[in-house]
Amino acid sequence: MGPLAGATRLTTDSADESGWSPADSQVTWSPDGTRLAFLSSGRGTERDACDLWVMDAVDFDGDGFGDGLQRLTSDESFNCDPFEDVSPQWSPDSELIAFTSVRSGYFDIWVLSAADPTDIRNVTRTPEDYEDQPSWSPDGTQIVFRSSVSGAYEFYALPVPPPPATAATGHRGVDALARPTPTQLTFDGDDKQHADWGAQAGSRPAAVAVTVTKKGTGFVSAPVPHITCGRDCGGTVVSGTTVQLKATPRAGYRFKEWAGGCAGTRRRCTIQMDGSTTVVARFVRLR
Repeated sequence: MGPLAGATRLTTDSADESGWSPADSQVTWSPDGTRLAFLSSGRGTERDACDLWVMDAVDFDGDGFGDGLQRLTSDESFNCDPFEDVSPQWSPDSELIAFTSVRSGYFDIWVLSAADPTDIRNVTRTPEDYEDQPSWSPDGTQIVFRSSVSGAYEFYALPVPPPPATAATGHRGVDALARPTPTQLTFDGDDKQHADWGAQAGSRPAAVAVTVTKKGTGFVSAPVPHITCGRDCGGTVVSGTTVQLKATPRAGYRFKEWAGGCAGTRRRCTIQMDGSTTVVARFVRLR
């Protein structure tokens, strides 16, 4: 069979003297139709290494590759088998990619920014349990996956954690957050395969992150879905959501003020989440 009419070849890799060349698999379109994510074996320095790559879905310059080819992961994975960085799934806003990886030593669900590979987040982090086959909620705030924690492969859902620390925010990062407990969705004891949250007619609302860091000793609470508070507080909500934060000082301290996305000295702060927001809560010792 010859080439398909109208088809554009986006990867062209020459074979070496032994006939070997890089192998690409598990290709998936970004929802906005502009990019492709895929697994590639041997495209980096190691012939057997399997990593996640992205590229534009067009070849404007005619060099045999989709433009904007970029490597997103680089680790010790090999052969693109089911036990490595596999099953890439784009978020509804085409900004993040969820995938299964054993980079932590266990089978976990990870999220990676397609624009910034340093923004990588472990969604599940459950030692000795097996999580795989991620799928996004239509609003981009949660991921559904299967887990073996109950003894059978049941479906679970979990909010997407916020981005890691940056010098600008001063936030300690995802590792410092109190992680939410996954919500178990099925209970019948039968092994499940490939959950799909499904697409809802109409526009997909954007997901935005709220991150709270504290100065001094006290607590911050946020009684809304997807916001988890511990030493620090953070989570992901649908754009336009109203988030109310409450600052509570510990004994011997008082709440001084908000900074960042909140302002003032009142212990309660209400934020209209039209974009990702960082908030600082300051507590000082009583004199």
